[in-house]
Amino acid sequence: MGKKITALFVSLAMLCILFAGCAAEAPAADPTVLESASEGDYEYDVYENGVTVTKYGGTETEVVIPASLGGKAVTAIGEKAFFSNTALTSVTLPEGLLSVGTQAFAGCTSLNTVIMPATVTSVGLYAFSGTVWYEYQEGEFIVAGDNVLIKYNGDAADVTVPSSVKHLSCAFADNETVQTVTLPRGLDAVGEGAFYNCTALVSVSIPSSVTAIGRYAFYGCEKLSAAVLPSKVSRIGEYAFSGCASLTSASLPASALTLGEGLFHGCTALSSVTLPKKLASIPAYAFAGCTSLTSLDIPASVTSVGDSAFYGCTGLTYFKVPDTVTSLGEGVFAGCTALASIGLPASLTAIPANLFYGCTALADYTVPASITEIGGGAFYGCDSLKTVTLPEGLTKIDEYAFSACTALREIALPESLTEIGDSAFYNCESLVGVTIPASVVRIGENAFCNCKSLAAFELPATVQEIGAYMLSGCTGLAGFTLPESITVLPEAFFYGCTSLSSVTLPGSLTEVGAGAFYGCESLTALDIPDSVSSIGDAAFSKSGLVSIAIPASASEVPSNAFFECASLASVTFHDGVTSVGSQAFYNCGALTALELPEGLSVIGANAFSSCDLLTSVALPESLTEIDDAAFAQIDGISFEVYPGSEGLAYCTRNALAHTVIS
Repeated sequence: MGKKITALFVSLAMLCILFAGCAAEAPAADPTVLESASEGDYEYDVYENGVTVTKYGGTETEVVIPASLGGKAVTAIGEKAFFSNTALTSVTLPEGLLSVGTQAFAGCTSLNTVIMPATVTSVGLYAFSGTVWYEYQEGEFIVAGDNVLIKYNGDAADVTVPSSVKHLSCAFADNETVQTVTLPRGLDAVGEGAFYNCTALVSVSIPSSVTAIGRYAFYGCEKLSAAVLPSKVSRIGEYAFSGCASLTSASLPASALTLGEGLFHGCTALSSVTLPKKLASIPAYAFAGCTSLTSLDIPASVTSVGDSAFYGCTGLTYFKVPDTVTSLGEGVFAGCTALASIGLPASLTAIPANLFYGCTALADYTVPASITEIGGGAFYGCDSLKTVTLPEGLTKIDEYAFSACTALREIALPESLTEIGDSAFYNCESLVGVTIPASVVRIGENAFCNCKSLAAFELPATVQEIGAYMLSGCTGLAGFTLPESITVLPEAFFYGCTSLSSVTLPGSLTEVGAGAFYGCESLTALDIPDSVSSIGDAAFSKSGLVSIAIPASASEVPSNAFFECASLASVTFHDGVTSVGSQAFYNCGALTALELPEGLSVIGANAFSSCDLLTSVALPESLTEIDDAAFAQIDGISFEVYPGSEGLAYCTRNALAHTVIS
């Protein structure tokens, strides 16, 4: 039974630092929600063995929570179920209740009476934080329910928990004075968040009766140098020792076969770890950020290693993953900047995404023969990687797989390869040679973008799809032939290829994408096949073209198409061209003559502005729209126009020299 406490208002400011999801160790329960339902003022989740209240929507100041909802016993009050209910003054918890979740009544600033049954064995982190009932409890050790220690009010450095305590909740969370703690015999578990962020804690004496360490149990205990766990411990929760910066070694008992995510995350002094011999799985982030860890023996029983398990372990130089491992997570060795050698199990069929991301010491690597796919970002940023041997049987290289491998000079792609993903070799600035095998059907966007040393590149006739920016920034590329299998040259395909001087386009081509040849300053000539019906904006902008013929199928010259092509002296239009877009030929300073086709109806703003060498232009009678700035900034230009035409109106309203054709 609880007792009524009379006290002053407690500010919500006491809740300003909360760790979401850090609850006390809960009794075992079926984790599967069978259904979510509501009854009266309550919303709840139904489990096989009971009901968890998830939200109270009523306005009563004195609440008696029912013993059952929907015909099932109420066994838990869920996370934030009554959060910040400032009207609530009294709550009676039902007989049979087992747990009160994280922040369940946090911020209920008027709550001064809590009647808690003896069946409660777990009270979550900050469950009653900010309530009068909790903040003004008197005494050194505050217990509730079934002798659950929910709060330590003392200021001693060395604490012995009374033997009457049966269950440990988050009693010491955020304590800054406690240095040593002795826990009582008979305690079954160190609850979740029990010593969360106890920054002065040096050691804890854990009784042999303990079988579980809850998640976040010692999180942020930065002075804890050793963790001696009883032999019966079978389960260690998520981030249990995360941020224990002084912890140098850990030996897990043989029975500890269930380990939580981030177990030793950020334990920067940890250099020695002994794992249970029958361990089946190393969880995600288990050793992430353990910068002093130089080696680790993984038991042969391990079959899976979770995502980023060794992320940022900058002390690792060599690692052997046992052949028993059949599942390897993403980014397992990402950021291991000293890792120079790695052994992967022969059972793997794919290198996971980001596996070696940022492993800057890796200089050469032979991909196992069993691998059929290299995941996204697998070798991203491995800037010392000079050679990679790929196996026959490899079918796919995913996005960013070798991106920013700046030392990689050559790579032999196997005949089994069918797909090269987006940005697969992006920024491989030393890459001088690569042969695309005839098996490849797709190459993604930016696949070889900024490969500045790439001088030659050939696409086989089997390639059906190529991505935008695929060769952009390849400043060493001199020539290229597009195969007949390609109908669309994508956006910015050759963008910034400043050495490109020769390109052959196939008769199958129907579209040249926006910016496709932008900045190709060495490209002086290009035969655009008449099959091309669409040219994208800025397709040839700032290129070195000297002359160009608009293809017979194209009816529009788009905006910025030949913007600032300083060497362009000759343009041939066919009679089907109906529009010239804004700035299409802006600042083409070498253009001396212009023969616009009859049938042209629109000339956009600044279409021929700053073409300083143009002296006379005949405007076709078919014009229906010409922007006043179409020929701006050309001194001394004159026009030939037809009587009553839009050309005559243009010259008249802009006071331009002109001759009327009789």
